[in-house]
Amino acid sequence: MVAGVAGFFLFLLIEFIPNPLSTQPVLPFKLFSNRTACSAFLMTFLHGIATYGAIYALPIYFQSIKDQKPLKSAVSTFPATAPTAPFAIVAGITMAITGKYKDLTFIGWSFTAGGFGWMTRFQTGTSEWELIVAQIVAGVEVGILFAITLPPIQASLPVEELETATATYAFCRSFGAIWGIAITTSLLTASVSDKLGSLPEAAQPGLTGPTVLGYVENIKNLPEPIREQVRQMYADGLQKGFYAFMPVVV
Repeated sequence: MVAGVAGFFLFLLIEFIPNPLSTQPVLPFKLFSNRTACSAFLMTFLHGIATYGAIYALPIYFQSIKDQKPLKSAVSTFPATAPTAPFAIVAGITMAITGKYKDLTFIGWSFTAGGFGWMTRFQTGTSEWELIVAQIVAGVEVGILFAITLPPIQASLPVEELETATATYAFCRSFGAIWGIAITTSLLTASVSDKLGSLPEAAQPGLTGPTVLGYVENIKNLPEPIREQVRQMYADGLQKGFYAFMPVVV
């Protein structure tokens, strides 16, 4: 982890500071010298962290806590994905008509805070309607913010920089996705691993720290009361992930 963080900052130094090693930088500093573009790049990165972290966490929740098979868990995330395209279209049309994006940005991040705040309540006994409504709220923000983050970047930079700016936009979202998935998996694995010491019976069927992610489909086969205790471990671990995303989206 230390090497990764050090490498990241070294990459930024090489990219942003003129030097013989980077005559044609992938991320030119001039793209980030514009305040509007820089803010949009940052929003894209943060949006990638939260969105992809949640997308990765939700199927794990449905499989480990609700005993759903992989296909059913994908169907259960439909409330989060269905609103994305319609609200992206609405946001795009609204921005095209009004020429404004700041109000839409505020609305999008408000839905983000509301949706992720609700997801922090996901536990073993969470009702079906709560799961659906929270995902719908989060899905609305995904659509809005997907649609409105790129146009401000392209509008605020010179025409000759648009190709590089668009590629940088895609990089920021993908880079955020890496962080989001890493946060989800790290917190879940660490949380469950820490609690397995108090439940040695769970290790006998094969649940250990390294197998936390791959074991979700087998939880339903555990005997009681171990099964409920393991479910609670997974619920607590996933909940920590949603809490970790709150500073990102607020």
